[in-house]
Amino acid sequence: MIKGSILQEDITILNMYKPNNKLSNYIRQKLIELQGEIDESTIVVGDFNTPVLEMNRSSGQKISKDIVKLNSTINQLY
Repeated sequence: MIKGSILQEDITILNMYKPNNKLSNYIRQKLIELQGEIDESTIVVGDFNTPVLEMNRSSGQKISKDIVKLNSTINQLY
């Protein structure tokens, strides 16, 4: 996690990586643990090894329960 400012605005950059062999719950749990440090000026970036956004999925790809839970957690952070 990196904290700084751009154009006198405070920002936090949170870089995350989830190995392929871990479940999607790994990122979800880490986000929950860091929830107190995440606010509207936080930018979450990284390699989730999971197609979180619909535009990143192939047309026939199913949405697993883990992805639904992860999206719900991300939406609740703010």
